[in-house]
Amino acid sequence: MEDYSPHHNAFAYYKSTADPHHLARKSIAEVGYSGRANHNYDLTDFDASLKAGSLPAVSFLKAGESGPDAKGGYADHCGPGTRQPPPATR
Repeated sequence: MEDYSPHHNAFAYYKSTADPHHLARKSIAEVGYSGRANHNYDLTDFDASLKAGSLPAVSFLKAGESGPDAKGGYADHCGPGTRQPPPATR
């Protein structure tokens, strides 16, 4: 399963939030600030920030691609058996 499609990342099209080199964060404390990852993080970083109590005031979650017919992780391309569960149920 592919979890990230760069061309479906709306934040990649804005200079202030683009991460053209797809760099990882240096530490969990960097999430939500202008570090090298520049506001684009993996879902595991969301979970770690939540557990550390350092989640940014605003977070945007994009579902990953799943199943053989998934096209960008959009709900209309996924059936009930192929969708990724919402973070609250993980």
